[in-house]
Amino acid sequence: MSLAPEEEYLFVYGSLQSGANHPAHKVLTEYAYLICNAEFEGHLFLVADYPGVVAGNHSPNNIKGELYHLKRPTKVFQKLDPYEGYNPHEPENSLYIRQKCDVHCPNRTPETISAWIYLYNRPTENLTRIPSGDYLSYVQKG
Repeated sequence: MSLAPEEEYLFVYGSLQSGANHPAHKVLTEYAYLICNAEFEGHLFLVADYPGVVAGNHSPNNIKGELYHLKRPTKVFQKLDPYEGYNPHEPENSLYIRQKCDVHCPNRTPETISAWIYLYNRPTENLTRIPSGDYLSYVQKG
């Protein structure tokens, strides 16, 4: 299966995942569909009661999440950008930035897909790191 270049994808790793049971996930159930469980190279932190990811090439951790195919990308981002604290007109002042990155879908062809991801846009030195890279498992263990 080849992917058309105009198709848009979103990788989610926190409250937007289906297993988080958060009301914001409804945006994805309405305007996207789940492709696969996926991974992203980076570092996962607990910010408050939500996670933040920063990119990290050759990171020892893979961030676990879900990859969605966006049926209506404009609609999705109109709703999710404010939820994520991202202002496309002032990215430097945003809590998160939305950026395209490579995510890995094991057992799929192609295995690597370019997808949008919300990356944490603040300092991380005083945050708790989640070494497993799996936010849902971390919060379920409490």
